[in-house]
Amino acid sequence: MKKHTRNLLIASVTYVAAFVVVTVLSMIAGIIYLDLNDPDVDVGIYIGSIFFTALVSWLVYMTFYFIQRQTAKDVLKAKYLGLGPRILGGLMASACAVAVLLILCFFWISDYGDVESILRTYIDVAGGILLLFIAINFVDFIVLKPRP
Repeated sequence: MKKHTRNLLIASVTYVAAFVVVTVLSMIAGIIYLDLNDPDVDVGIYIGSIFFTALVSWLVYMTFYFIQRQTAKDVLKAKYLGLGPRILGGLMASACAVAVLLILCFFWISDYGDVESILRTYIDVAGGILLLFIAINFVDFIVLKPRP
């Protein structure tokens, strides 16, 4: 397996693992309860918010990955992919994750009458989720580069 393919797989698994870990830790901390007899809309909103944050981060990484792979394929002596473009990619992925979580999901409330969303109720948890995804974005973009 080529190194860039392995890096893509590791980055993809990292985003999925972050989604699973945040969801499980939220259940352990008592923020959400998965009771099949009493489905709670806020639980779906909370899990959906985490899912969309992970998905957007992963999509930005995939876009960066395929652009860099296309450059490596088209240009035989492509310029070395330095730290600057990878940091910029991490910044863009982090900005997209912040936009999705704080702009789209932060005000997402249930239809049955809650005044504010579950993320606004647990604002420190929302900050922790953002910090986790920002850290994952920078690690994935800097360490798991798509080309040398």
